[in-house]
Amino acid sequence: MEVRLLRIDTLYRQLAPNPGTPAPPVRALPPSVVEDPYEIFRPDSPRNPFKTEALRWRNLLIFMLLRLGLRRSEAALLHTNSFKEDFDPGAGKSVHWLDIEETEDIDPRYEQPGLKTEPSRRQLPLSQEIVDLALHYIRNYRGRANYPYLLISQKAKPLALRSFGKMFEIVTDALSDRAQESLRNKGLRALLSRSAAHVGGHSHEAESGCRQRRGQGTGEAARVLRLVQVLEHAAPLCLGLLRDQAGGGLGREVRPLRRRSQAHGSGGRPLNTCRRA
Repeated sequence: MEVRLLRIDTLYRQLAPNPGTPAPPVRALPPSVVEDPYEIFRPDSPRNPFKTEALRWRNLLIFMLLRLGLRRSEAALLHTNSFKEDFDPGAGKSVHWLDIEETEDIDPRYEQPGLKTEPSRRQLPLSQEIVDLALHYIRNYRGRANYPYLLISQKAKPLALRSFGKMFEIVTDALSDRAQESLRNKGLRALLSRSAAHVGGHSHEAESGCRQRRGQGTGEAARVLRLVQVLEHAAPLCLGLLRDQAGGGLGREVRPLRRRSQAHGSGGRPLNTCRRA
């Protein structure tokens, strides 16, 4: 018996249980980091690190789309005609939404974007703020391209997925010293494209009716007003609704857009993205 126990001890002496899986890091942005990106992405901000107006407006649009909760691959899939509008008889006004879906268009990108899951194909209600920003970018800065995708590189080709990460690396370098220290204290090395969702709203909040909690109205209203001032300075694109939201309408509930069946398409009509004379 002793011999057998000694043999077993010799055979299995080096074995050890696998170490436990460490808990995933907390990805929520520190409070001191939340406000900084709004200032940095402003096209007229002296802290904006991007050189051309076209880059500044395109990157602001990317940031505002990602803060809704879109993944970078979903933003890269968007077309210029993904923005839709229709008249809602119940609300008595036009409503806007974004069709998030894959298409069969030619895509020259080496790493092609796609939807993560089937439920990712959805309609996302939009505020007038995002619609005006998208129209301003399309009409003035997107330029002519041989591809229908919304986000275009400086070489007039669809924006590569890796460009999203590079953009946030540049923005991280532009953060204030206090914000960068807060990131390090959280164990975060840089802002990521998915971090934008922590700065603003989230897509499932928008899909469930764009609910805004009344207790969050003050900070959000200030951010909306800042963006309104930037957009008005560059191009007055019918921003009356934004002033209403910033002036106290942020507590109102917006009726969610009724999802239409896939067999009949998304419905609605694309926004008029033609340049204005």
